[in-house]
Amino acid sequence: MIWHSSDLQDVLAELAVDSEKGLANGIADIRLQENGPNKISDNKKPSFLQLFFAQLKSRIVIALIIVALLSIVVSMIYHLGNAFSPLLIIAIVVINALVSAYHLSNSVNFMEQHRSITNPQAVVLRDGVERSIPSEELVTGDILILSEGDYIAADARIILCEEFRCNEFALTGESIPVEKNAATVVEDIAPIDRRTNMVYRGCSVIHGNAKAVVVATGLNTETGHNFSMMQQTGEDTLPMTNRLEKIGKVVNLAVLICCALFFLISILQNFRAQVFAEMTVDSLMNAVALAVAAIPEGLPTVSTIVIAMGVSRIVKDNIIIKKANALEILGSTSVILSNKTGILTRNKMTLVQIFDGDKTVDLTNEALTEKSALAIRLAATCSTLSNDSTEQALERASIAYNSMSKADLDNLFPKLSQIPFDAKRKCMTTINMINQKPYAIVKGAPEYMADRFTNIQPEQIRQINESMAENALRVICIGMKPLTEIPANPQPDEIEQDLYFVGLLGLEDPPRPESFHAIELCDKAGIITAMITGDNPLTAASVARRIGILKNGTEVITGEELAQLSDSELDQNIAKYRVFARVTPDDKIRIIESYQRTGKTVTATGDRIDDSDALTVADVGCAIGKKRTDIAKGSADIIINDNNFLSIVAAIKESRGMFENIRKSVWYLLSSNFGEILAFIFGLILFKSAPLAAVQLLWINLLTDCAPAIALCMEPAEEYIMARQSFTAKNRILNRFGIISVAAEAVFIALMTLLVYHLGVSSGAAATMAFLTLGMTEIFHCLNHKSAQSIFQMNFKGNSFLNLSVILTLFILLFLSFTPAGFIFGMKVLTFKQFLICFGCAVAVIPFCEIKKLIFKKFY
Repeated sequence: MIWHSSDLQDVLAELAVDSEKGLANGIADIRLQENGPNKISDNKKPSFLQLFFAQLKSRIVIALIIVALLSIVVSMIYHLGNAFSPLLIIAIVVINALVSAYHLSNSVNFMEQHRSITNPQAVVLRDGVERSIPSEELVTGDILILSEGDYIAADARIILCEEFRCNEFALTGESIPVEKNAATVVEDIAPIDRRTNMVYRGCSVIHGNAKAVVVATGLNTETGHNFSMMQQTGEDTLPMTNRLEKIGKVVNLAVLICCALFFLISILQNFRAQVFAEMTVDSLMNAVALAVAAIPEGLPTVSTIVIAMGVSRIVKDNIIIKKANALEILGSTSVILSNKTGILTRNKMTLVQIFDGDKTVDLTNEALTEKSALAIRLAATCSTLSNDSTEQALERASIAYNSMSKADLDNLFPKLSQIPFDAKRKCMTTINMINQKPYAIVKGAPEYMADRFTNIQPEQIRQINESMAENALRVICIGMKPLTEIPANPQPDEIEQDLYFVGLLGLEDPPRPESFHAIELCDKAGIITAMITGDNPLTAASVARRIGILKNGTEVITGEELAQLSDSELDQNIAKYRVFARVTPDDKIRIIESYQRTGKTVTATGDRIDDSDALTVADVGCAIGKKRTDIAKGSADIIINDNNFLSIVAAIKESRGMFENIRKSVWYLLSSNFGEILAFIFGLILFKSAPLAAVQLLWINLLTDCAPAIALCMEPAEEYIMARQSFTAKNRILNRFGIISVAAEAVFIALMTLLVYHLGVSSGAAATMAFLTLGMTEIFHCLNHKSAQSIFQMNFKGNSFLNLSVILTLFILLFLSFTPAGFIFGMKVLTFKQFLICFGCAVAVIPFCEIKKLIFKKFY
């Protein structure tokens, strides 16, 4: 059936649903089981076994297992009796895979739980009762109840609607709201934007309310069809994962070349025809083991673990991450475009001043005049948004000074009709009965209403308005007009003219005490903080100066002034603007796009219906506050449950810390692994044998590549991270300095290992001493990478997992070196003197890196 062109009754009959009662709960459950949840992406969570076997799919790991098995076969054929080591190697590979799978499984489970938090709710009619359910439980035939601010979670045919308009930007790219009509007859081939009797998943309700029947869910929706086509080009991956995979390919190639070189040198130096088979297998096993130990197969999984850790920490700050890549992009933020009210200010409006046409009354220390009391009553009467902070402040003032709530006022002055607020007119009107006569009550911005009054001079209004605004007050102008009759269809051009001035109301919304500190942090981090507001420019400028946004050399611009600039002119001047006042939702989008054209990464905030498009256009959209609309929540990349600007800064800090943790892990892994490669190659050249056996190397790899590297991913974001310039494309995981630094550290690790090996040759414990030195060096080196700061400035209390990993790994290394347990790895028991030599050379990596940090401090 073609849903948009079929008769409504035929649609309801096809879906077997009564529009007055909705589906029965039992029927809905059956349909949910048959058709599956209302989800676009059907990626199933991998099981632990799948993750485990994925770790063993690496060609290098498979090659090592094959060579180990081949070594067992050769040992049995030639009765060499050394089949235990290959078996131990296989066991270590399996343990390594189990540990990696465990950490990945934890990360995947957490991300899955976190993702469920962000699912929107839907109001449906079931068994004749309205109820709210998770949108994933919607089924075809469900009767949707839609109202202003709702996110539409499925495709549906409209049954009835009232002044119903939807934003279909997410589907069509058009930001102009679409007027819907349940009675419209649509042709079969009508494009989506002309199907005015339908609503679609991913879109939102801008105005009005409606009842609609769900006709498609999940991948069967129009959004689902688009998603399916996108999926044919490949599954989306995180940008960070892509970069790690590119690094991994280059590193893998370099490691394989080095391992091939090691194998050739080993063959040429130790060629003896009588034991060619055994020697070849041993050399090959050493080379493949070296490849397994040195190739950072887990690099792409590092990003998964780090992001899961970052999300787990950020949830504690009342922040929900809807899209994992948003947490990554946040760290690159160069501009925060923040709403003023409720984010930078407390959102606790209080009426403090009234100008009644004769005098200005300071409500903090003066008695209320009769005119002022009337202004409060009319301002509270002319209201439509119950959850708006300004309207709530006016109602509180009416209760305090007139002892009348909004409900009392509605009974005293019954509302007949209204003209909603318009961002271009900057005012709204209600038609009310006052003393049994119709009156128009108009409320809006003083500078837009000043010329409309008959009983006061415009200049006087502007002067009082500026005086209040300079004191950071939000100023509202109230006017009224008697009507000869009740208008059937009130028009603003007729009603909002020739008004009687009632008063100017000044409301105070003090800045949040933490806003100044948060903006100071942004300044140090190289992040521009720009304020966007519908307030008077003088009010906005006053607040901006108080909290440190507006400084010398920066300016305020209004929506009218913005409209006079071309895109190129705006791009040339955008850097000097810090406050955007009296702007419309379209202005906000234009501002974001201008910043983006000039190379900035924009994080924008919003909580209202008209913020949804801006949140979509921004690089990172933040839905702010508990009162945010479903539209804002649906359009946003992250959701911040409190109204605190500092929470955004905390999220940026966590994102930067996440990037830093990935870089720490990569630098640590590469320097340690290439240190192993250099030690093997130059050990072979200098001593004609590898300094460690294959099984010893793999055991070190298991101890030092798993726990410490993963522990580095768990480091909390450090304070200094917000004292750096904004992260951009220049802040690559492995830049030129990173390559030099990794190379220097790898050479030092190899030198210390070979030095100890040389000192131990005479005692016959060279391999054991090299094993202990290499293992301890990598453990101490992990501490070097804990922070870019000196080890003496580090906070060792912030990462208990790292501390435990270091202690446990050192214990295992020492246990194997001082007890007969090391015999299974071909080791000997060391003396205390030999241990001191190993310890001295291993711990030397710390002062080496300290000197490097001191010399190259600006590069960290």
